[in-house]
Amino acid sequence: MGNIVLAISLSTILAAFARFRRSVTTAAAVLAWAFAVCITYFGGIPAFLALAATLVFAVISGKIYPSRRKNRSEIGLKHGQRDIVQIICNVSIGTLMLLCYGIFEKEIFLVCYGAAMAASLADSMASEIGVLSSRPAVDIISRKPVTAGLSGGITTLGIAASAVGAIIIASVFAPASGLSLWAFAVIALSGLCAALFDSMLGSTLQVKYRCPKCGSITERPLHCETQGEKYAGVSFMTNDAVNLLNNIFSVVFAAVLILIGG
Repeated sequence: MGNIVLAISLSTILAAFARFRRSVTTAAAVLAWAFAVCITYFGGIPAFLALAATLVFAVISGKIYPSRRKNRSEIGLKHGQRDIVQIICNVSIGTLMLLCYGIFEKEIFLVCYGAAMAASLADSMASEIGVLSSRPAVDIISRKPVTAGLSGGITTLGIAASAVGAIIIASVFAPASGLSLWAFAVIALSGLCAALFDSMLGSTLQVKYRCPKCGSITERPLHCETQGEKYAGVSFMTNDAVNLLNNIFSVVFAAVLILIGG
């Protein structure tokens, strides 16, 4: 009984914080609360701390140098509050891992949860901080210059931010959960590799549009109040779909490393 009360209490605080910061819509806050209850109940305080760190550091990274951010093109970044779809794509896989942990009581699912959270924060910090780079972004596949903030583009600053995000989650979650140093390394490495995988998907499969008015390449179907013309990618491969695949990749990658490492 005590565990569920604690899970509900901590999840309510976290959801209220997210709503107060206007980081999520009301409906998304309710869904995030439900996920957080499940995560905290099955994963305990360490899992809750990893989830909270993902939210808090994502918010913080989006507030760094706002004046410089205004001068950057943000046509590839999502703005405003996170909706239900975004919550599902960024939190559901980690929640599923802890449900599996509750059922099977296998440590590998704890590591996979940490990897999923590391992937989410690594991607968020890469997007929010990488766009501030003083050096032009280049496409991860073609190595050609791309507009700052457009998916598929990377910078040294963005990659460093990814690594920091992944290490933050590993540092918060692994020691508190009593996981080994190898598990710590797996979580951090999985988060970083998932962020790079995210960029690869962004470069090759994520849908992009060309604005008929200004000629900009953007991920938004509407630009300059005009319907964009499909430029590249697969129609259903939106930023949300890429984020979901990012989390799945991180979990699978972490599971393989844990099984190989014995």
